[in-house]
Amino acid sequence: MKTYKVAYKCMIKPLFKLTDPYNTYAFPMQEFIGFGTANEEVTVEVKAPNKQIAKSLLACEIMTKHLGAGDDAHPIIVQALQNIVSIEEVHEDGRE
Repeated sequence: MKTYKVAYKCMIKPLFKLTDPYNTYAFPMQEFIGFGTANEEVTVEVKAPNKQIAKSLLACEIMTKHLGAGDDAHPIIVQALQNIVSIEEVHEDGRE
């Protein structure tokens, strides 16, 4: 297995609001309200045998990050795979 550093441009992000921010006795729960714009570059390291599987593992990594948050991760995964900036193999001895 090789280690790949995958960099992608994050163009959208999930937006949340507190369901009842003024109730001091209630547990503050977040409610998903949609997607907003973002413009940041994110780098993720994955272990994969080749670059194509590294892209698939990037999608799995994003899905597990947003799993259980109450938002739909499908648009975030699609735009991340469309906006991959670079996939570089990371070598153990420090060379690239």
